[in-house]
Amino acid sequence: DVNTHIPFHRQIFFDPLNYNSSIVKRLSKIDTVICLAGISYGTKSELSLNTQLAKASLRLSEDIGAKRLFYASSAAVYGYGNSLTEQDVTNPVSNYGHSKLDAERFLEESNSCISIISMRMGNALFADSITGQLKQPPLENLITLDFFPDGRSLSRSYIDSISLSHIINSLSDLSLKGFNILNIASVEQIEADQLLNKLKVPWIKNNRSKWDGQKITISTRLLQ
Repeated sequence: DVNTHIPFHRQIFFDPLNYNSSIVKRLSKIDTVICLAGISYGTKSELSLNTQLAKASLRLSEDIGAKRLFYASSAAVYGYGNSLTEQDVTNPVSNYGHSKLDAERFLEESNSCISIISMRMGNALFADSITGQLKQPPLENLITLDFFPDGRSLSRSYIDSISLSHIINSLSDLSLKGFNILNIASVEQIEADQLLNKLKVPWIKNNRSKWDGQKITISTRLLQ
């Protein structure tokens, strides 16, 4: 990401999957690496890039002598469920969830001396399928929300960019060792209609049958 507080000529741009020793020297005073890059859609082969990015971020961390690595994983590794904790069994139901779990397993099995924090994040606000529109859609293309027999819509956990930056900053002050897993969310649970109403985004209702994926929410008790 471009830091606007750093003059353009001092900013460093490079490909984490293909860098050279000159970049390592320029980053030698960095103590924390944050990997937020990833791919969320595609074939199994394309989604395997998530593991490649995890490998690249760990290699970079080790090469520059960083103390810690934050890796953006996902609540998708759990599958369906409500108030899921870090101790719950992982059971991904999508190729994306499997790809993130594969990346986590690589990091855990690396036995690196770097402190690794795998952040199992809730939906990214304004980047998921529900809140991806920053402006009101045209009337002929309103967001369709599924409602289930209990009269409720989808329930999800969310993380916003400002809260994420504060969380990472706070966690950087801790002396964590080895491989760690933390659920990350600024809103543990909110229903889709409530969220869109808060954002003043219009939607239309679609009644559907019962579905196990109605609730995918995480608990952040350990983070707190």
